[in-house]
Amino acid sequence: MQAKVKGLSKEQITENWINSCVDKVKLAAAVELLSKDESLKSLQRKASERNQFLNRTPTEEERKKAEDHKIQGNDYVKKEDYQGALEQYTKSININPRDASGFSNRALCYIKIKEFKKALVDANCAISVNRTNLRGYQRRAEAYLGLEDYKNAYISLDAILKEEPSHNIVFFSGAIIIG
Repeated sequence: MQAKVKGLSKEQITENWINSCVDKVKLAAAVELLSKDESLKSLQRKASERNQFLNRTPTEEERKKAEDHKIQGNDYVKKEDYQGALEQYTKSININPRDASGFSNRALCYIKIKEFKKALVDANCAISVNRTNLRGYQRRAEAYLGLEDYKNAYISLDAILKEEPSHNIVFFSGAIIIG
């Protein structure tokens, strides 16, 4: 019987998964699972380090530096330079992965360049970091629309309306506008 961590097998727990994971519960479970296999000690160490990083509180200086990168990313988005924005948002996330807006902003960039699977991952990260982040649900719905998964897009939009029933949701040229 293959051991699993919240739906992930040992084989699915890779360095890329660990580096992008923001779910502390999954990471802690992965550390536990990986510690049982001597051949996976290096992955276990990386998962443990990532878990410690996510559990620490960023310093004020780190938050400011992450915010500066996010502002630069916003400037790139205004110029429609989504690659530049992706780089800045990634730097922001790497400094402060506890800020959901970095993930939702990066998800927007992935949507703009039609990398919907990556957008979905980031939208889910934004929601994982902050369950009440409506932009995360919006980006997730947009990613699902891009993937032509209308059922899950509807579920994401419904989550927004449950949280904020007064929101108006408008579909405009493939985008979702919430006001």
